[in-house]
Amino acid sequence: MFQAREQTHCSCPSNTRKGFALKAGFSLGWGFGYTLDSAVALALACSTRLELLPTLAICSAVLFLGLMSDWLFLERVEGGSWWASILYTVTPNWQNFWLADVLEGDGTIPTGYIGQAFGYLVGYVGATLSVALWLFEDRELT
Repeated sequence: MFQAREQTHCSCPSNTRKGFALKAGFSLGWGFGYTLDSAVALALACSTRLELLPTLAICSAVLFLGLMSDWLFLERVEGGSWWASILYTVTPNWQNFWLADVLEGDGTIPTGYIGQAFGYLVGYVGATLSVALWLFEDRELT
């Protein structure tokens, strides 16, 4: 497990501050990398059929929907709404990749959490690239 130490005042040893900065930097880079991988797969799928601006609009919309997916759909899913369940499943949940929320608790990142997020990434990117391949399959290049 990764251990993060919280800085309480400026007189703490420099190695404690560096350790916390290293953990925070790792969590930011790790989450950003997973999010970027997912967004690139979506952009690739869109670019097989669409021009630049529609691809950018769809990727931006999916990014914002993914950031708000818990807020938009989770309560309705728990209430039994079938349409919210479908939208919550299809929309990527970027909150799985933000480790700052995990670090805020007890300051550790469980390795099982990293494995679960990686499995989510592999499933989402695999599904998105499968759709991209299906869209590109009968496309004529000129």
